Amino acid sequence: MSSPVQPPLRVETVDGTTSGRPITTIKVTNGDLSISGTVATIDTSGGGGGGTGTVTSVSSSQAFITITDPTTTPSISIGNASGAATGVLTAANFNTFDAKQDAITLTTTGTSGAATFAGGTLNIPQYTDSGGTVTSVGTSQAFITITDPTTTPSISIGNASGAATGVLTATDWTTFNSKGSGTVTSVTGTAPIVSSGGTTPAISLANTAVTPGSYTTADITVDAQGRITAASTGSGGGSISFPIEADSGSNSAPSYSFSADTDTGIYLAGASNMSIVAAGNSYLSIGSLGAVQFDRKALFNVATAAAPNGFATDTNTGFFQPSADTIGFSTAGTEKLRFGSSGEILIAGTAAGTANQVLTSGGAGAAVTWADAGGGNEFNAELVGVELDAAGTGYSVFDILSAPPYGVARYTTGSVDSKQYFYPFIAPATGDLSEIIVNFTAAAGSATNVYYGFYRDNNGVPSTVLGYATVDGTLTGNISVTSFSGTIALTRGTQFWLSQNKSTSQSITQRSIQNDYLPRIAPSEAFPSTTNGYSASLTTNSTVTTVPADITAEGLEGGVYFSGLGAKPHIGVKIL
Repeated sequence: MSSPVQPPLRVETVDGTTSGRPITTIKVTNGDLSISGTVATIDTSGGGGGGTGTVTSVSSSQAFITITDPTTTPSISIGNASGAATGVLTAANFNTFDAKQDAITLTTTGTSGAATFAGGTLNIPQYTDSGGTVTSVGTSQAFITITDPTTTPSISIGNASGAATGVLTATDWTTFNSKGSGTVTSVTGTAPIVSSGGTTPAISLANTAVTPGSYTTADITVDAQGRITAASTGSGGGSISFPIEADSGSNSAPSYSFSADTDTGIYLAGASNMSIVAAGNSYLSIGSLGAVQFDRKALFNVATAAAPNGFATDTNTGFFQPSADTIGFSTAGTEKLRFGSSGEILIAGTAAGTANQVLTSGGAGAAVTWADAGGGNEFNAELVGVELDAAGTGYSVFDILSAPPYGVARYTTGSVDSKQYFYPFIAPATGDLSEIIVNFTAAAGSATNVYYGFYRDNNGVPSTVLGYATVDGTLTGNISVTSFSGTIALTRGTQFWLSQNKSTSQSITQRSIQNDYLPRIAPSEAFPSTTNGYSASLTTNSTVTTVPADITAEGLEGGVYFSGLGAKPHIGVKIL
């Protein structure tokens, strides 16, 4: 200490609590003592003052030493040594290593006797070669002979023969080498082949090779290669010439047939016409131009539209059987035509159509389809169907809605209704519609189209639309239209229908036919009305502002003329 303790000495804990009685001496065993003025402080947190201290961390630089909890209470272990790791040597390994052979020392003491090995010393004497001798010679081959099989053996091999293996002698070599140069000395024949024998035999067929009495050896001969030669004539009365020919034959006795079936084969049916028959009936004829004709019922596979009975270069085009008692025709793997058992015709795989429909052409490159007939009637009204020409003036415009049997020649002004109205007419001429002419007396207040459609007839009702004309509703006066949505083909004497409707609700008036004198064409719900113009047309039961489309009777009712609405338009047409 740097200075004496002066009583009275007071001892306090860190928190200032006083403990103990008067003390004159303090010994520090495990800690540090520091004095500041009259205060002495003992620090026991470290290991100062020569005390024992505490281990706080343990580590190792050796990979084979493992330390668990390397702080105040570490556990240290070392693994066992092996060929792949450093470690401690186990007792078992020690015993194994201790029992192994010590280092060996080689010595060469002596010139005879057996080699010895004692402890770690291997002794091999230095032997001297005294020139030993062969005492016995043997062999495993029966054809090798050994005489005196000891120190001076004599070895020999016998000659080869048909009964023993051995060496080939020069004489035998010469004999074998000359093989193949010999000659046939005798040839015999087995019936029906006959041989004359000797070194140059003559070979022939005996008469028994053919039907007795038909031919003799003078008719047929066989050479050494087996080739048959026939004489031009023979005692048997027959002959063979090449090319082989036969008579024409017939169905019942074809010229080429079979011994067990004489009415089945081939015969000449006519000039350059070969026929194949079976059981006396002709089934196939092939003509000079390659034409093939099936003379009787022929059987074919039940094929499909995609793989019909067709052509070698076009396997998906031909005919097939879609179902019992029907035949179909396909092109490019798709059915195009079918004939049914009841006589119905199906086009392009569709249904057979409905009653009174007809086949119509879609034009070049288009399919044929079923369509409603153009219509007809039993009236024998012969309308003027040609253009008139007086003094060079052409009269070519037909007033189709004023003509018989549905029209009158009294005119007025009427309005275009919001519904679609239909009016029948008989076509005065055959040809395509080229122009229509209408007259608007009051135009629409804004953009509006008026549509005039032309329809086929189906049992007195409009059905399929042929095409339509579009007229600008904002115009007035005579208006000519020469452009249509499609080709409108008319047929003289056939009934068609003309319709009219508009695209908006704008008011439009036009030259029209007076309804007071028109015939009624539609049935009524009850006792017919006595009001003029009722049922003189057909109409939809609701507004139609779209372009003309196909329609059926279910969508129509008798037209009603009311306050000028639904008036029959006054229209002229040209037909080319």
